[in-house]
Amino acid sequence: RERERERENEREKERERETEILENDENKGENKREREREKMRALREKTVQLALMGRPNVGKSTLLNAVLGSKQVIVGPTPGLTRDAVHVEWIFSNRSMRLVDTAGLTHLTPDRRLLCSDERVVARIENSAGGRGPRYLPGTKDLDITTDPSQFSYRISEMSLVSALNALRFAQVVVLVVEAVQGKFSKVDLQLARRCQEEGRAVVIAANKSDLLPEGVSKREYEEGVRRHCEAFLPELGTVAVVCCVASKGEGVKRLMHTVLKTHDAWSNRIDTWILNSWFKDLMVTMPVTRADGRVIKIKYITQVKSRPPTFTLFSNTSELPGSLERFIRSRLQRDFSLDGVPLRFIVRKAEVPKQYRQAAVAASGRGASPRRTLSPLPGIKAKGPRVVHRSLKSIGGGKSSKIIRSGRRHG
Repeated sequence: RERERERENEREKERERETEILENDENKGENKREREREKMRALREKTVQLALMGRPNVGKSTLLNAVLGSKQVIVGPTPGLTRDAVHVEWIFSNRSMRLVDTAGLTHLTPDRRLLCSDERVVARIENSAGGRGPRYLPGTKDLDITTDPSQFSYRISEMSLVSALNALRFAQVVVLVVEAVQGKFSKVDLQLARRCQEEGRAVVIAANKSDLLPEGVSKREYEEGVRRHCEAFLPELGTVAVVCCVASKGEGVKRLMHTVLKTHDAWSNRIDTWILNSWFKDLMVTMPVTRADGRVIKIKYITQVKSRPPTFTLFSNTSELPGSLERFIRSRLQRDFSLDGVPLRFIVRKAEVPKQYRQAAVAASGRGASPRRTLSPLPGIKAKGPRVVHRSLKSIGGGKSSKIIRSGRRHG
């Protein structure tokens, strides 16, 4: 009876320990959830850096006034009115935002000679145009040099370009403003979108002046057409969000801002490792077989190591992935996790197995050096010594008439 009592006491102690462990696990889980919620709140409370960029005279300043609901910047039909980046603090949907209106861009490579302090160098470059002004400045065809000579200043143009590129570097989401009637992307639009991708900035396309669309073309059809163009010319960004708006009338502005916040949250999101690996296990079923240096590429593990922009580390049997496989994984990530317009970065690491584990694996699989064994002499033949045959030798034929080949000689 005393032994039974002792056993019962031990069982009760074990039950108490188990309940304590479960309670601790629950508390840890709740604390972890609270920490994640606090992180999300902190991310939401942080200021969203938003930059409006595009070619001259596409309606960037008008769009900024429409978003703010007041006239904060100068607007007009003349291209090139905005020369310096204008920063405006604003709150939308309980989110702090910083809007930046930039000058219209006609090229993305600044000429450093025009930013020097030597006036003679600048004057020599300005005089080389023959009084007609720079060929890449906005409004050279529409303006007269007598009305506003400052429009034809090389130095002002280059300073505007440098200011816009600095705004791009510090931005988190870039709204690429295009005209809905231009029909296709211009060279500057594509260069600007690729620069955003290189800098790791999320992109949202605002198709301004959508009220000038030709008859028979709806806004939804136009947005689908722009998405197809993005998939063809900007595959690194995936399916970019496109919003048709009319800045002069204030149409589509709220929808544009909600899309910007959604894209910013996706750009700042972090995916759990177990979710990524379970998703990747299902992806391997449809993943095409890719070879490099004569062997099949195998990806064993994936994890997200950074956000803003999302950066993923892939552990594989090679140190570099082919471009086709990387594009396949990027497109599936953007599609399945709603990362539209968000650039993704990959870090590939070669998974090296320690030497002792490799030796143990080879020994367990039986693919190491085959042991040597002796054979008894065949009937009717005198053995002249120990006859040794390798395990890899196979018998030819079958049944009683089988023959064994060893060292080029036939016995049977």
